Amino acid sequence: MINDSTKDFTPLEVSYMKGIASIQKFLIKQNAKVAPRIAISKTLTELSGASSIGFLAFDEVFGSQDEARRMEILEAFHTIKEQYRQIFLISHEMEIKEMFERVVEL
Repeated sequence: MINDSTKDFTPLEVSYMKGIASIQKFLIKQNAKVAPRIAISKTLTELSGASSIGFLAFDEVFGSQDEARRMEILEAFHTIKEQYRQIFLISHEMEIKEMFERVVEL
């Protein structure tokens, strides 16, 4: 069954240094950069007419990064934390949990 609200859906494309690609390239790949994901979420929020995003979620963005890049990503999250009510980071990296005030372990 096709929902009427999806029949007018137009796939989004992102223009970046290497050309133009589907938005999926940046949202699905585990090693995708964090900054494009944040930019995409802000753009989608603006396009939807919402005033703000309540939360961001990231799954395993640290695993493929070296130590210096991990620290840059952590600093970026701390820089933007006031813009969002919640930022969810899913990680198996044990040292990452020590960098945050609140941690949920499953």
